Amino acid sequence: MEEYFAEKGRPQKRYKVSLTSLLAKNRSHRAYDASFKVREEQLLQIIEVNRLVASARNQQVLRFRPVLGEEAAQLVPKVRLGGALPEMHFPPVGEEPNAFIVICSEKEGRY
Repeated sequence: MEEYFAEKGRPQKRYKVSLTSLLAKNRSHRAYDASFKVREEQLLQIIEVNRLVASARNQQVLRFRPVLGEEAAQLVPKVRLGGALPEMHFPPVGEEPNAFIVICSEKEGRY
């Protein structure tokens, strides 16, 4: 996001925050701003950070794939958001995500 705001010429404030405070503020989202178009480079940055995180027994069996555009639109009906709230029908029409990171395993039977 820092790069996105820098492109727009917006001033950026630097805050010193701990990982604990960031995680405490973390929330899941079930509706999205359709006017914000996620770029592939943004997804690739997220993937790169996650690729560096240690995995069980250092097996690195997870693979990440960015999905954008029309391909993302085809995924929306297959993704269930807010599973504990089936009566809410997430995401609302017009507020569907326009990008995903699909996480796969390279080995059959592993996750």
